[in-house]
Amino acid sequence: MNNFHVTFQSKYFKKEDQYKVKNQFLKKCLGYGDNDLRGFSWGKGVGYAFLTFFTEQALSFRRLPNHIDRIWSEPSFPRTNLKEFNDLTSDEINEIIEKVRTIYSHTQLKLQEKELDEVQVIRRIRFKEDYPSGFYSGPLRNHAQLLFDLKLAAEYVGQDSIQIEMDILNSFGEGAYFGPISIYAKIKSEDVFYCHELLDLGEDNLESGEWVIINRDPKGIVTIPVAWIQAEQKHDLATPLFESRDEAHELLNNSHLFRFPRQRGWTNRWVKKYDYSPEKRSFFEKLFG
Repeated sequence: MNNFHVTFQSKYFKKEDQYKVKNQFLKKCLGYGDNDLRGFSWGKGVGYAFLTFFTEQALSFRRLPNHIDRIWSEPSFPRTNLKEFNDLTSDEINEIIEKVRTIYSHTQLKLQEKELDEVQVIRRIRFKEDYPSGFYSGPLRNHAQLLFDLKLAAEYVGQDSIQIEMDILNSFGEGAYFGPISIYAKIKSEDVFYCHELLDLGEDNLESGEWVIINRDPKGIVTIPVAWIQAEQKHDLATPLFESRDEAHELLNNSHLFRFPRQRGWTNRWVKKYDYSPEKRSFFEKLFG
């Protein structure tokens, strides 16, 4: 991508720039956590869910009730395994909220000291199965294919940006991993929550090179330039075959596809819009009846 230069944390920050997190519950939410409470560095589970709550409280923004973060509406969210959080007192919760506010302020101060008005970061989008978008929810949801669909739909109608729903907190990096689709993003510094080189979690840790970006929109909608979305040279993504501009717009106008990818009437019709071999198309048509 032209005029894109990754903001490498090691170039700007040193050990003495780190803020030391001492609160044990917050450290678990931020880092990898443990078997009882998996943190955001491990994945989007219980620790991430509570980190979104603390962040909303600390930075004074809220999602609309019908647009809460995806994690709270996932059927697999382990609502019964919340004893460690339930045991926190109101004072302890308020203390964590204040620490989250301090982490954000510390990050903003260090970015200002380095005169970084924006950071340029990469999000690799991986997928688990070679299935087209819109067919599966849950663990087989194919975000890579969906982003590719949206990019090609926008290019087909001459649109230079797309709107999609994203989570409250989103992890970006410095390009260390592979994915068939990448987002090469230029993020305003005010939207950076924290990064690997600016936090000290003691015995726990963050993912190396990680930048955590905040999405404050009450509906979770962000506008992404199409140019940010790039298919890597080696990928095995199917090419959607749009028959009209209206069909491309139908896809582009549904900004909540990442939350609700499977919709009535969408699956059987959309499977025919991909440039698949006859054998694979026949397989999908039988699969979805």
